[in-house]
Amino acid sequence: MGSSFKRSPKLKTATRNSLVPIKALINDQITSATGMTYPIKKAKKYLVRLTKGFTRYFNPEIDYSKAKFRVANIIPNQQIVDMLYQKFFYVEKGDGVFRMWRMFAKGQEPMSVWVFVFYDDLMFMVEMN
Repeated sequence: MGSSFKRSPKLKTATRNSLVPIKALINDQITSATGMTYPIKKAKKYLVRLTKGFTRYFNPEIDYSKAKFRVANIIPNQQIVDMLYQKFFYVEKGDGVFRMWRMFAKGQEPMSVWVFVFYDDLMFMVEMN
C-alpha cells in the first residue's frame, strides 16, 4: 500500500485514523492486533457505484437504472473462494490488492452477483436485480 499512500496523503491519514487495537485469535492464541473500521453506509454506496461501473464496462447492454442492489459483508474462507473460482469470472489487480468475481444471469430481468475482495481480507457481495 506504500505507493497508494504516496499518491494520496488523504488516504494515508484516513487509514491511520481508522486503525483500532483488537484482540485476535491466531493459531489458537489470543493476541493483540490492529483492526480497521470503516463507515458502513459509505462503503455500501461505494460498492454499489463500483458494481454499476463494472456492469457498464463488462456488459454495456444491461440497463441497471431500475435495479435494486443488496450489499453483504462476507467472512472469507477457502470454501467460498474455491466455489467462486469454479463458477464465476475472475479479475485481479495489484497482486491481491483487489480481487473480483462476477456472474450474470440473463433472463427477463438481468441479475448479477459480484464479489469484491480488498487486500485479501475484506470480502463483500453485491447482488443486482
